[in-house]
Amino acid sequence: MAEIILGDRYEIQNEIGAGGMAIVYKAHDKVLNRDVAVKVLRPEYKQDQDFIKRFDIEAKAAASLNHPNIVGIHDVGVHDGLHYIVMEYIEGKTLKEYISEKGKLDWRETLKVSMQICAALEHAHEHKIIHRDIKPHNIMVNAAGVVKVTDFGIARATSASTTTIGTTVLGSAHYLSPEQARGGFTDERSDIYSLGVCMYEMITGTVPFDADNTVAVAMQHLQKEPTPVSEIIPDIPNSVEFIIMKAMRKEQRARYLGAKDMYADMLKVSINPDAELTDDNNADEVVFSTKQIPVIKPEDERAYAAKENQTAPKDLSEKKDKKEDKKEDKEKKPEDKRAVIAAITVAFVIIAAAVFMLRGALFGIDTGKKSVPNLKGLTVDQAQEVVSELDKNIELVETDEYSAEEEKDKIISQDPAANENVPGSKMIYITVGKGEKTTKLEDYTGMNADEAQKKLTKLGYKCTIAEENNENLNTEYKKDTVTRQIPEAGSKAKAGDTVTLYKSKGVEETVKVPDLKGYSLDAAKALLKESNLICGDVKEVDSDKPENTVVGQSIPADTKVEVKQKINLEVSKTKTETGTNTNTETGKSISFQLPSQPDQMTVKVIRKDNGATVYQKVHNASETVTVNFKFSGDVTLEIYVNDQFYKEESVNG
Repeated sequence: MAEIILGDRYEIQNEIGAGGMAIVYKAHDKVLNRDVAVKVLRPEYKQDQDFIKRFDIEAKAAASLNHPNIVGIHDVGVHDGLHYIVMEYIEGKTLKEYISEKGKLDWRETLKVSMQICAALEHAHEHKIIHRDIKPHNIMVNAAGVVKVTDFGIARATSASTTTIGTTVLGSAHYLSPEQARGGFTDERSDIYSLGVCMYEMITGTVPFDADNTVAVAMQHLQKEPTPVSEIIPDIPNSVEFIIMKAMRKEQRARYLGAKDMYADMLKVSINPDAELTDDNNADEVVFSTKQIPVIKPEDERAYAAKENQTAPKDLSEKKDKKEDKKEDKEKKPEDKRAVIAAITVAFVIIAAAVFMLRGALFGIDTGKKSVPNLKGLTVDQAQEVVSELDKNIELVETDEYSAEEEKDKIISQDPAANENVPGSKMIYITVGKGEKTTKLEDYTGMNADEAQKKLTKLGYKCTIAEENNENLNTEYKKDTVTRQIPEAGSKAKAGDTVTLYKSKGVEETVKVPDLKGYSLDAAKALLKESNLICGDVKEVDSDKPENTVVGQSIPADTKVEVKQKINLEVSKTKTETGTNTNTETGKSISFQLPSQPDQMTVKVIRKDNGATVYQKVHNASETVTVNFKFSGDVTLEIYVNDQFYKEESVNG
């Protein structure tokens, strides 16, 4: 798609996502000078009317919606036979990626994200559109925390003729509602269930149901109760757990009646987590099993749905005396009893048929079976070519997961498995490898080293800790806190990589003052720094000791003081002779020019015969220095620049 301009307007830049039906590109709108996302139907489907129709459903469904939490549709078109949808470009990541990076979200952030999804669903449901594929992969989160629901690829209007989908199971297995898993009647409450699963994953870091294959996951949605959130996250408010578990009830009528009701409860809890929530549906929770599935065929489903919405007329016979009821039971004719037995028998036959149909939908028990090819190791494009040759009605439903690097962008598992039979118009669920998971390392400096190690270990890293002294470290680092890390914060790493944390040995609260007398000034300063003390004021005093030798200190040696205590020093004066540091006195003199580098330098002139300093001053580069003297006799002078020997001059007496 590189260098292609769709509709003479949208300049394709790079691929940013892909699915079994379409590929999403980042593009630039040349007319409005803005970035957009363009979803393009895969070329191999451009002649397939079923896929074109499904693509058209997404465009129409999303284009009819205008909400800040739904990705906006800008344009649709066809270019050289390629069908495309132009959408709002979101600079961010999917909710699935966000959960993977953070491990899990706290309950407040979970509510913040979920309320935005709920608001988007409420808007869609008001426009009679059911999304039917709500999952973290179809939810974008930008840097500001704004949520956008996308991908209305299997959305369906809620008219009487479209709410039933027979035995075809659509949506991703981990987020399917029970009615979708069994191919039953779907409505707005199916999206409520999927949102509940998303909330469960956000707050616990894991999906409620998981298994080796999609069929097993679907059966768990039908039969198994999820582990209560509080067993995984003990400190979760009861009200938050109530919202999640109510949304995930098996029976549709036992869930929230609509997104508006669910949003109201979330808003109430976000303000007061101790708020009491009422279960105003008054519907008993029903645990489904394969023997309880009422859906047999589309017309039965519609009848069942209509029956749910009807209110049974009151029976005046309820007022009859119980004794009369018992009497009537005893007086029932044998023909009536036979009719009851017959009805029960018919019911069992219907239930058995429902079970058989469910098994047929999920396990491929059907006529017209075809052997599934081995897709493992292929790319999605390669797999699509293979299955299209087998049967163009077979659709690949794609999910992804982290894997070995060599498996990246290749199919690592499939369901049904290779060589199993699949009926016509069946979906094959494939899992595509994403390669090894890499994340950006957090900044652990300043954290307690043991806590940082636990956090890294939980994220799958190997972690080692090394101690280091506080030399050259900022004093804000307390004992056992992380001073630096390797690799550095922001570096990309994958599970199993080693992260080395360096922790501070800390400093003692008090230290002994060292004996500094007899040391040169520079040596005394170094000794103070090593002892975690500070050199204070330095005063020159007369002494017979060599110049700059410490002859006194403000705090005696071996005295205990607090760290960073200032110690004032007394040092012996620099020995000079009268009139050696002025250029205005008369007498003998020498002149010399300084080098051109550095910009400033300390110049010192010393008598060679006795080591006395006769001149010392800071000068600029290339400056001519004149030094005057008032002494008799021949004297040799040594000139030093920044304590380095520069030249020698002789003065004749």
